[in-house]
Amino acid sequence: MGSEKPLSSPFIFITFLSLMVFYQTHSATDHNQHCPSSSCGNINHISYPFRLETDPTYCGDLRYNLSCENNISTVLYLNSGKYYVQAINYNNYTIRVVDSNLHKGSCPSLSYLQPLTEYNFTSDFLVESVYLGSYGTQSNFGYYSSDSYRTKVLRKSGKHWYIYSLSEPIIFFNCENPVKSPLYIPTAPCNNNSSRGINSYVKIGSTYDSELIDSCRIEMMVMITTLRGSQKRNNVSYSEILNELAYGFELSWLPSYGRSDEAYICYVDSSNKVHCPSCRDSWGLINTSSCVNRSRDRRVAKGHGRFPGGIDFDFNFT
Repeated sequence: MGSEKPLSSPFIFITFLSLMVFYQTHSATDHNQHCPSSSCGNINHISYPFRLETDPTYCGDLRYNLSCENNISTVLYLNSGKYYVQAINYNNYTIRVVDSNLHKGSCPSLSYLQPLTEYNFTSDFLVESVYLGSYGTQSNFGYYSSDSYRTKVLRKSGKHWYIYSLSEPIIFFNCENPVKSPLYIPTAPCNNNSSRGINSYVKIGSTYDSELIDSCRIEMMVMITTLRGSQKRNNVSYSEILNELAYGFELSWLPSYGRSDEAYICYVDSSNKVHCPSCRDSWGLINTSSCVNRSRDRRVAKGHGRFPGGIDFDFNFT
């Protein structure tokens, strides 16, 4: 009988690493399942994927950190701006926030507002590309977005796809001459600079080149919750816009269902179930049409491990 060949060091190391990752993955999942919910001010039951900065590191998703300010206000820091959390909805996967410099019932000082538009959420363009790709439009590009939030949600009902817009921009203009257009809403009595030859207006929604007026310049762009219905959009007053600003705007946290280091697009089906198919094709390129052709449920397991020798590593598996 021949002697058995001893196992090689690389094999032992790989086996050890696999077992450790398996244990850590299940351990991380168990931790998240057993993390108690947090609360701050009027925001109760803060749970996965959100976490407070004071929570244990294994609780929640580190991409969705929230701060608790004096145990009164829950704060989200986004694009170098500070926003107060107004609500978290775990049924439709949204969070509603408001600019920390806004106060209901007062005229906002544009110089203190924090600029934010749909262009700050590059993954929204991935959502739109998937929507177009599902209808056969060529959409293949070599990058992916790691945004944690989106202003648009891709939904599927039967065989039909559609984009649901949660929030939209509003644009403040200063114009040299008075503007007579239903798209431009006067901001008087706030920002009333007519005595200095400046006419101030606000416009709802994205602006196309054809809608720009030569004598006007953009002063500020911020977000509000999308106004529903053409009747409301066409007859809104500036005081109503101020109320919308004070109400805040909604963001989707569906990206929490996908890996942070891969090209995934998450959508919601008619039963409100989340799917996060990969957008990479067989060549490794990002093909948004494959997002809608390879749908399958994905959940992320994150954790932390240590190689022999004391070298730490993080993992992120589906």
